[in-house]
Amino acid sequence: MPLSPEDKLILIGGCSVLGAGVAVFCGLRAVADSTRAVANSTQAAAETLANNPGSLGLARLAGAAEATSLPWPRRARRWAQWAAQAPR
Repeated sequence: MPLSPEDKLILIGGCSVLGAGVAVFCGLRAVADSTRAVANSTQAAAETLANNPGSLGLARLAGAAEATSLPWPRRARRWAQWAAQAPR
């Protein structure tokens, strides 16, 4: 049974919408995966810092941040001060 021109347009439009939906789903899934990976690495760094504050060399990090004029030297300096005060 041959399809009418209107049926062909509906079929093509439906496939296009379905393909676009799959592409959007895959894109959102990739964004969610990368966000999850960033969150996991941030959590791992926070746990490392909490378990052993001196292990990251935060004083050197603060000095390097100031020497290279990175935009976050104040935060690094605060982390270094916090690490120096933490019990060992």
